[in-house]
Amino acid sequence: MCFDPPQASGASLRFNERLTFCIWQRALSIREVRVCFELILSGWAACYCAVLNVHWLRVPWVVVIFVLFAGGLGVGAELPAAKQAVFLARIIAYDGNLKERAAGTVTIGILSRKGDKASEQMAESIVKAFGPLESATLAGLPVKLTKVSFVGRDVLDKAVRDEHINTIYVCEGLDANLSDITSVARSRKALTIASQQGHLKHGLSLGVFDVDGKNTILVNLDASREEGVAFGPELLRLATVVR
Repeated sequence: MCFDPPQASGASLRFNERLTFCIWQRALSIREVRVCFELILSGWAACYCAVLNVHWLRVPWVVVIFVLFAGGLGVGAELPAAKQAVFLARIIAYDGNLKERAAGTVTIGILSRKGDKASEQMAESIVKAFGPLESATLAGLPVKLTKVSFVGRDVLDKAVRDEHINTIYVCEGLDANLSDITSVARSRKALTIASQQGHLKHGLSLGVFDVDGKNTILVNLDASREEGVAFGPELLRLATVVR
């Protein structure tokens, strides 16, 4: 699987009876694109090959994302982990500095609070949902997942350094430790991903949430820049910027 930045090219898609995508010899209409992605979001098409084939559409990816993410900002609910994996993978690939930050591999650290059962259970679910990404590439780079338990700033800093973590997914239970997490992320140039909408206001960079029934990209632009991330206008025009 490949989650490279979008390229307009030649084929398009349809569903067969097994709810996977096949190639059609014509371009999909906007309506058909919308239907395809509504099926993906509803869980009917759980196959990751759906995302693999998105870049075959003759319509730009920005149009597809606009259909999915347009809407105002309200109180965000957590998206199912599998949905987060699909969308966050695509969004991470829009970082113009990804190859420089990653130095060969996109290493995603799933951070939970040690001894916090809910936090550790969330980490397990995220690792399971993100697991298929280890068979994919982001902007041409291989992907590696690793679990990290938060017990203090210095231990986190050592883990990020030694395991070459360049993306940190922050699970619940770490509200009191966000300043330490953002400090490490900014010094090590690691993108932070929030599991809770409120974390964006406290210095994490990126999250995808269900806001008023719509999937919404939230970006704390100042925080992302501090982490060495360069999201371009193609993504930012579709996101809600949090300050």
